[in-house]
Amino acid sequence: MSEKFCRQDEYTVDDLDTLKVLSDPFRLRILELLGREPTTVKQIAAKLKLSPKKLYYHVNLMEKHGLIVVVDTRLVSGIVEKQYQARACNYVVDKSLLALTDEASGEFSYLRGMLDTILEATSSDVMRAARRGLIKSDPDDRRRSTLHLQRCGLHLRPEMREQFVKRLEALIAEFQVEKSAGNDSNMQPYKMTVVLHPMADVGEEETGAAET
Repeated sequence: MSEKFCRQDEYTVDDLDTLKVLSDPFRLRILELLGREPTTVKQIAAKLKLSPKKLYYHVNLMEKHGLIVVVDTRLVSGIVEKQYQARACNYVVDKSLLALTDEASGEFSYLRGMLDTILEATSSDVMRAARRGLIKSDPDDRRRSTLHLQRCGLHLRPEMREQFVKRLEALIAEFQVEKSAGNDSNMQPYKMTVVLHPMADVGEEETGAAET
């Protein structure tokens, strides 16, 4: 048995190749499964109801780029079986990588791809929870609902926007501390996707509306 592995609280992705590996909905699902406990490829395959052969490419790629690590190995029928775990609880992207446009074409394809990946992963997570009966709605009291879905507009001066982001990050950090509660049976894992962006003028022509 190897030395007990301790996940990092946060891991910063600082190169484009690793970001491309991370920005895949299927790999994000694998990463989610590997965030709970040391797991083999066969165990992941069983949970996803797939053949292990379909996972090895993705798992090896994620290991190569440091997103997951081998935390233990054992010999099974003469074959070395690896147990993997996610390197960190949270993955953040270095701001220098968040270029909006492709330098060669000047198009916003990179931004579109990043948004599609994030929003598709969010949609998949919500629908999977709904199919498992975890999404419950109380029309009389939204506080009792397990899904909070809201789209709103704000008017902020630059300094107000900065303050808003700082307070939001502080609130998230405050509640993340609760993870230390361990095996509390009342604990339900949640995910949250936040997109705060400037709005174009209402009625302004949407040049990308016809794009496919």
